[in-house]
Order: sequence, then structure tokens, then C-alpha cells
Amino acid sequence: MTLQNMLINGGVIVWILIGFSVIATTIILIKLWFFSKYSHKQAVLLSKELEHNIQLNSENLGNIAKSNHYPSTEILAEWKDKLYESHAIQNAFRQGQSQLFELGKHLKVLEVLAMIAPLLGLLGTVIGMIAAFQAMEQAGSQIDPSVLSGGIWQALLTTAAGLIVAIPIAMFHQYFERQLEAHAHHINNHLQLAFHPNRD
Repeated sequence: MTLQNMLINGGVIVWILIGFSVIATTIILIKLWFFSKYSHKQAVLLSKELEHNIQLNSENLGNIAKSNHYPSTEILAEWKDKLYESHAIQNAFRQGQSQLFELGKHLKVLEVLAMIAPLLGLLGTVIGMIAAFQAMEQAGSQIDPSVLSGGIWQALLTTAAGLIVAIPIAMFHQYFERQLEAHAHHINNHLQLAFHPNRD
């Protein structure tokens, strides 16, 4: 079966699912680019550097920020001269939350698309099956089995399309969620090490 036949036989619902896939693909590409700036290797190295520099001050924290390009170093560089001020700690953690918010933006859209796509495909199948059985009822005793079977597979086509769209979206959504959780841990750890109020 060709793609053209799928588009023709699938009807409006298949076109809606194609729209879903375009939106999801755009978001996935943007998020892949965005997450590429957040290197787990750099995050681990930054944690080790902060742990080893027990007596953190403006100078060595500035050097650490220059040698590491993980995004939380931007916060460290901005507040390195105010390590022990309470408002600096609050603002640093607020900036960390803002970074995580930007990193997680649009993930909810992927979650919704992954949830709706198979349901929409199932709706298309139900509608198609209703139409097929209506045609069978109207035909009465002159039922052509080939017509009935053709109507059924056309109806099932939307379910297949919904799953084809939903499965990769769900997989990328889960991947991004795990990445977001890991980076939230890294950023929180970096700020705790650098701005801990009890540091001597």
C-alpha cells in the first residue's frame, strides 16, 4: 500500500495525525538542540571541581566558570562575588529554576500529542467501522464481502497511523523527561556546593 493510498483512504483523521507529527518533530528537533548544550560530562566535572575547591572564593570560582561550559556556570560567574549573601543564594537558585523551565518547555505538548494520537486513530477506526456496517445493512442480502473487508481495513488504517505517530513521540518525551531530571539534579548540586550558606 502506497503513502498516497493511505492519505486518501485515511481521511481527515490521518491528515490531523500528520499535523501532529509535524508539530512533534519540530519540538523534538528544538529540544535535541537545546539539550545538546547540557553535557552530563561537563556537569560531573563541574561537580568534582566545586567539591575539591573547599575554600571557594571569587577568584577560583571564576576560574572554574571559565574552564567549564555547563549552563549553571553562568549563574556561578554572575554571583561569584556575593557567595555568602542571602539574596545572592535566592537569586542563584531562582535562575537555576528558570534554566530548568526553559529546558522543559514544550515537553507537555509532546505528552499530550502522544496521548491523543492513538485515541484519535481509534476514533477514526470506530467511525470507519460504523460506516462499513451501515453499508452492509443497506446492501441487505446483496453483501459483497470484498466491499465489507475493504471498509474494515480502511477503518483500521487510522488506528495504525495513530500508533505510528504516538510511539516515537512517547519515546522522545520519556527521554527528555529523564534528561530534565538528571540536569535538575546537576544544577541543584552545583548551586548547593557553591552557595552553601554554612561554607567556611
